[in-house]
Amino acid sequence: MLVLSWADEAFLEILILFMKKILTSLAVIAVVGAIVAGATSAFFSDTETSAGNTFTAGSIDLKIDHVYQSYNNEVCEEQCDVVGDNLVLNGGFEQPVVGHPSKWNIFPSGYSDLEWIVEWRNDILGEYGGESRPNSAFLELHKGVNGWMPDEGEQYAELDTDWTGPDGSLNDEPASVVIYQDIPTVTGEIYQLSFAFSPRPNTGTSDNHLKIKWGGTEVDTIGPVAGGGSMNWTVHTYNVVAPTDNTRLQFEDLGEANSLGTFLDDVQLRLVECDYQIPGGICELWEEKDLEDEMVFYFNDIKPGDKGKNILSLHVHDNDAWACMYLENMNDDENTLVEPETELGDTGPEGELSQFIDVFMWWDDNENNQYDDGEPVIAEPSKINNLFGNGGIVGLADYLNGIVMEDCQTKYLGIAWCAGDMTVEEGSITCCGDTMTNIAQSDIFSTDIVFYTVQHRNNTEFSCQDLNGAPEPE
Repeated sequence: MLVLSWADEAFLEILILFMKKILTSLAVIAVVGAIVAGATSAFFSDTETSAGNTFTAGSIDLKIDHVYQSYNNEVCEEQCDVVGDNLVLNGGFEQPVVGHPSKWNIFPSGYSDLEWIVEWRNDILGEYGGESRPNSAFLELHKGVNGWMPDEGEQYAELDTDWTGPDGSLNDEPASVVIYQDIPTVTGEIYQLSFAFSPRPNTGTSDNHLKIKWGGTEVDTIGPVAGGGSMNWTVHTYNVVAPTDNTRLQFEDLGEANSLGTFLDDVQLRLVECDYQIPGGICELWEEKDLEDEMVFYFNDIKPGDKGKNILSLHVHDNDAWACMYLENMNDDENTLVEPETELGDTGPEGELSQFIDVFMWWDDNENNQYDDGEPVIAEPSKINNLFGNGGIVGLADYLNGIVMEDCQTKYLGIAWCAGDMTVEEGSITCCGDTMTNIAQSDIFSTDIVFYTVQHRNNTEFSCQDLNGAPEPE
């Protein structure tokens, strides 16, 4: 048995108390350590984000142009006529009237009846011969100088003009000008621009040089050209398109600025009206577009043996496609019964013309507006009512002929027709009207032609024959 003295017992109590304090401190450190460890610990990480994920439906856009048409071997061509009044004011420079004894004078921009805005050419000197160039530019007009005659009327303009006029003392000063008018026009319309130009007699090549601009765009430059011993007027004509409803017509002297050269006269601008014409019918050609009310055929006096040919170009945008063609609103109209019809037992009310019109279709691969032996045939010669009647649909590009219309590819569709029986042999198309009888006299056949396209991708077995009647076009 261990017996402790009083001193030993006192020491032991002190030791036990000391040990309790150490253990308590260690517990506190452990808790704090755990808190700190929990607050500062981390794991390696990385984050990636795919933003803006989108599905967009594709599209197919078919556009068509009518590039060629013939009727009984006559070709549809654009005919243009110049119509209306001259839109240029004072285009002959007849106003103001030159009354000076020298037979020439200068008139400032804005002068009564001048009509032209006149500006100094922006690269010429402002000082010459001890004098300053006038702020307002002048247009010089001639009336019989040296016996020189205008192209028309009695006066003309010189575009390398003068600073001080016939009573001034300066010679050879830099006086080249720009003249213009802002003319009311119709955006997109065609106008015929014409004018007469002559170099000044007995001047060098550098003295006669003219620039013409229309709507800010250069139309042409004439010269530089030297002047001979007399006037040499030449008329220059251009067709221009109005870019806006108010278009600037501008002439500028580009010659050496020495107060000599570049004569101008008889400036005219007139509207041009154009339409397509073909003997015996009405024709219409157009560039690539979405169709609205365009007509491929319009003939109102068909006779046995008449024939025609049309070339349409088809363009599919954005996706490869199959293409089909069918007729809607087919209408055989008796129009009026005439005696030759009734003698053959025609009682109406429907007409018979579609029974006598043959159609042949092919791809004009070499784009020569003709059928050439070996080009892909779409439809052998067939009567319209047989080919398209009862919902008949022609596959322009389907698995039957192995042709796909590729995105942005142009395909030229040829359509030949014949009032009678058509024969196609070795690239030659002939028409015989012997089988077209009087029963079709005065009849009218009318129809809408519809072109239908559908995507090729994921639709490789499509056939126009599977449409079960013409679908509604989009």
